[in-house]
Order: sequence, then C-alpha cells, then structure tokens
Amino acid sequence: MDSLFTVANSTSSAALAHSRRVFLEGSQLPVRFAALAPYAVFTLGEIGFGCGLNFLSTWQLWQKSAHKDARLHFISLEKTPLTPAKIAHALALFPELALLRESLLALYPFPADNPVNRLYFDKGRVQLTLIFGDVADGLNEWLPSLQCGQKVQALQAHYGPEFRYCDAWFLPETGQSATAMTPALFAILAKLSHQHTTFTPAKNAITLAPEHPQNSDYTSFPRHYNFSESWHLLPSQASKLSESTPEQVSNTRPSVAVMGAGLAGCHSARALAERGYKVTVYEGAEHIAAGASGNPQGVVYTRFSHEKNALAQFNVAALRFADGLYQQGYYGTSGEHTGVFQQEEDAQARADAQRTTAHEVALKYHENPRFAHAISTTQAKTRVCDKVVHPGLFTHFGGWMRPDALCAQLLDHPNIRLQLAHRLNALEHIPSPLNPSTARWQMTFDEQPNATADIVIIATAGAAIALPQLAHLPTKNIRGQMSYLQLPAHSAPNLQAPACGEGYVGPAFSDKQHQTRDQTPQVTLCFGATFDVKQHSLDVIEIDNHKNTQMLKSLLPGFNLPASAQLKGRASLRCSTPDYLPLIGPVPNIAPFMETFSDYRKSKNWRIDALGQYHPNLYMSVGHGSRGLTYTPLAAELLACLINGEPIPIAESLYKHCHPARFTLRNLIRNKW
Repeated sequence: MDSLFTVANSTSSAALAHSRRVFLEGSQLPVRFAALAPYAVFTLGEIGFGCGLNFLSTWQLWQKSAHKDARLHFISLEKTPLTPAKIAHALALFPELALLRESLLALYPFPADNPVNRLYFDKGRVQLTLIFGDVADGLNEWLPSLQCGQKVQALQAHYGPEFRYCDAWFLPETGQSATAMTPALFAILAKLSHQHTTFTPAKNAITLAPEHPQNSDYTSFPRHYNFSESWHLLPSQASKLSESTPEQVSNTRPSVAVMGAGLAGCHSARALAERGYKVTVYEGAEHIAAGASGNPQGVVYTRFSHEKNALAQFNVAALRFADGLYQQGYYGTSGEHTGVFQQEEDAQARADAQRTTAHEVALKYHENPRFAHAISTTQAKTRVCDKVVHPGLFTHFGGWMRPDALCAQLLDHPNIRLQLAHRLNALEHIPSPLNPSTARWQMTFDEQPNATADIVIIATAGAAIALPQLAHLPTKNIRGQMSYLQLPAHSAPNLQAPACGEGYVGPAFSDKQHQTRDQTPQVTLCFGATFDVKQHSLDVIEIDNHKNTQMLKSLLPGFNLPASAQLKGRASLRCSTPDYLPLIGPVPNIAPFMETFSDYRKSKNWRIDALGQYHPNLYMSVGHGSRGLTYTPLAAELLACLINGEPIPIAESLYKHCHPARFTLRNLIRNKW
C-alpha cells in the first residue's frame, strides 16, 4: 500500500505491526480465515500493491490460520509497479518474511508484459493476481466474470453461473492510489462485493449494510470515505463456514468429465480437483500421456520477443504461471528447475525467421535479469555446458520435465478418478432422469458403458474435431519426431540446463530400467524435434533421427554421439492452430452462433448486442502445439476460473485471442462462411 511508504521514520517492526493491526485485524482476518471450510475460497482485493507488504503479511497469517484445503485469492491493483530491486530493498527490513519475499520476487512479473498476472504459491493454497495499470481499468478486467457474459461482440467470453465476489478490500488512505478513489470507482467496488464484504483503509473499517442487495450499484456510496464502523463477523456466516465438510462442499459441485489424459487434460482435472470438484478423466488408450505428452523428456520454455502482440503476451504469461506451479513440488519429482539457455542464431537465420535478438530481449528485461539476460559464450560454457560454442539468452524460468511422470503426479489427487481404455465415440446433451428441468452430458464409449457428467472438458488434441460439436474448429496436426538414446553417464554431455535453438537438447537423466550387465550407470539423452505438416505417420523415420542429430550438433558442436549409440525415436502429432494460440474456453454452438452474428459479413464494425450461443457446460483445451508443458497449466487455470466463477488469470483482451469463437468471428468478418 502507498501509505506504508509515508510512515516517516518508522521502524520495520512498526511498519509490519501497522499492516497487521490496520488491515489484518481491522478486517478480522484471523477469525475469518480460521472459520473457512475445506475448499472454501477467500477473495481479497487491494488498491495499491506497493512493495507487497500487505500481501506477505496476509499470506503469513493464512499459513497459520486457514484450513490446509482452503484457498486465498489475493487480487491487487497497482498503477506504477516497483522494480524487483526496489521491492527487495523495501522488504529486506522484514527478516521474518524472508522466505515469502523470495518466493514473490522469484515470480514477480516485471516489466509488466501483461496487465493481468496470476502467480501461484503454496501448491495453490495462495494465488496472487497482480493487475497493473489504471485502477478503474484494472477493476473492469475483473468485472466480466460478474456479467456471466456471453456478449461475443464485446467480450468474446463465457463464464459459469457463479461469481466469486470479493470478501474484503484493503484501500489506500494516502498516496497516488488514494487519488483514484472516486464515487465511480466505489460503484465498481460494490459490483465486485457482497453485503458482508469489508472495506478497510488505513484507519477504519466498514461492512456493507445488510439492507443493500447483493450486487447493488451502491450509488449512495460516500464521496469521501471516512469509515468509523467496526467490522463484525455475523454468527450465521461463521457457523455456515465452520460447519461445512469437504464432502458437503464436493457434493454441491457439478460433476466433471475430462476427455484425455495428456498434459491438457491432467492439468485441467487437477485445477478443478483442488477446488473441490469430483473429476473423472477418460483416456482412450491403455495408459496416460499416450500422445504428444508421452515423450520421455520435454522443456518448459518459450521463445521471447520484444514485441507486444497476443502470442508474445501469452507466451510470457504462460511461462510465468507454469514455472510457479511446477515449483510447488513438480520440479524435483517429475523434472528439474534448471532454467533454460536459448542459443543466439546467426544474423541471416534471425532475419529469415524474423526472430528477436538476445540483446533486444535482454534490454527489455534489464531490470529483471532473472527472467531473461544475455550471456556470452564463455558464460554459457560455465552456466550451461562446456560443449556450447555460441552466446545466447538465459532465463531462470523453466527447466525440463518428464511429461508422463508429470501427468501421473497431476492425477494423484483424491478428487480425481481415472478411466483408461475409454475411447469417446459420441457426446450428447440429454435431460436428467432425476430432474427433467436439468440436462447432463452423456458420453458414449467404444466397448465401455455410457457415462454422464454435468460439465465436460475436451482435451484430446487433434482428435477433438472428430466430435460434431467441435468439427468446425481449424486445428491442424503437425508431426514431430524426437530422438533419444541410453548411454553411460560418463559419456553424456554435462548439460546443466536445456539448450534450445531450432530444436532442443535436455540434460541427461538417470533411468534405473536401463543398466548394463556390469551395472554401469546409464542415462537417457533426449533431443529434437522435427516439424512436418505433410506426414502423419507415427512410425519412426530414420531420416528424422538424422535431422535431430544434425540439430544436436548445432547446439553442442563439441559433443559427439558414441559410435555404438543405438538411436531411438518417438513420433507424435502436435495439435496447433492457424495463429499458434491455443483454444481455451466454451465450445460455440456453431449454427445459431453464426446466425446471430451473420451481420459481421456486412462489416466488422457492425454493432451486435446479442448473446453468443454455446453448448452448455462444454469446454475445451486444445491446440497447444509444441508448448504443452508451458501452455497447459495456464489453460487449466483459465478453465477452472470460468467454471468456478473466479476472475480469469489473464487480461480480457488476451483471452479473446484464445477463445474458441475467435476463428468463427474472423471468418464471418472475412465472409468465408
């Protein structure tokens, strides 16, 4: 909060005590946190993030007071974000917050590539959404969830029937953020609040008056807030929260079926399971991660750009979120958090591919070098591998994972049930026999009994368009073959982090299943991969192994494969889209959807205020291409927020570029339908 920087000559202990006394105790957060039931979500909004002291003190209290299965969503708006160095300097005065401070700084999104940034801490128990920019604009990024909007012309979005109102607000008393507190802004705050929401500035607290209906515009909000009424927890509210059980919470949630046990499906299932939903994952194969998610090793990374287009913005948002999530127990179990080296290409190659130089990226992130900084060849030899002979870009974000092990780890949750050998044949929305006024999805499987669910998520990559509901989507399958071999540990390159260029090579990892008779330690070295839009065979092609070997030499010229190496390969089909952004969200009901927006054929500026038509409770997460490890965690978070009525983890403007209706709208405008 800005006010914390104006406490003249205050000691660090006094500043922390001020935060706890005014905001935590003033909002009665200790008792409110303790009263939360498992899977309950407490949403807290703040105007003015500052150095993050209020967030860290709230997080510390949450760790001490809240149930282990409850979730804190802290949403803070900041017009002028501080640099990581300034935040580190300010928070260095509070040694008891050191561990939390380092976790925050490791993921802090600066510079602000995106106006909305979702950070993931404590295995999802704590989520921080930082919204950068004008306060009113930032709050309106939150508002679309409230509208349950299907206005495609305005939002191109869809939200579930529930909305997660804010339970408490921390408001500024002085400083730049306080000047934004106008009557119009209070009207927006009221739309985001319920009748028991508390508003706490630096001196006082208030609870919304019970006689005001929920979601009122609150046009009578005071022009100048000078709150004197103390907050009190209503006994009925406390009783309701404390008496709920995990079973009661789960039984009130709709049932969810996820089609596909690859990265997209497993992440989607886990994101909803951690919110208390009972999820069944159906996989057509006899094992999980059967498609592109089944490669022995993959890299968590993305290509950086100095541009601000939608793809560049999504890449950054996805990498930040994935890296934060994988640090919560996935790195170290299913992979390693090593950072990633991106080799600098020669000038002609960069020009041909219109690629950004390492210098341009490093200049953009010069105040946050953890995210990306240029390194020389000498530095690369020390930091990455002594076989590297080119300079490049290094990021501390990302590393490598074993996708099959990651999928298994994601599915290991009491709220998730796995059904293998369930190949989906048909999907039909049918009335419920128990309640004719409601309808559910019926899934017909090959050689398996039918099943039903309230909500269905399609995460079957290129196979998704086999369903009539998704047949209109312009996905394409790109064949990719990666290569791998087992070799003695002493013969492997001493890679400390994945090296990427036109392809990738990951650090060799041990595999106890492959040992020689004399028990010589063996490791697996993976590298690749090819891109082929014309071939669709899953057979291993030797010429592609040769291409991968040449790519390996370009990354590690000083390394030669052993003459006796028995090179193996694995081919799979990556599902991609024409604009290389994934398809995440509700599935349009294409015929009435096109009819509603048919006037776009006349002009893209035609104003259409009608609602978009979607198949009820049918969602999708496909088209992640070769970035499945990086894209699917954020995609799953987005779906979970849409279904659970939470603010979405990316800006509304960026979500439009990932929405499944975008190609339909573009084709109507271009008169291609």
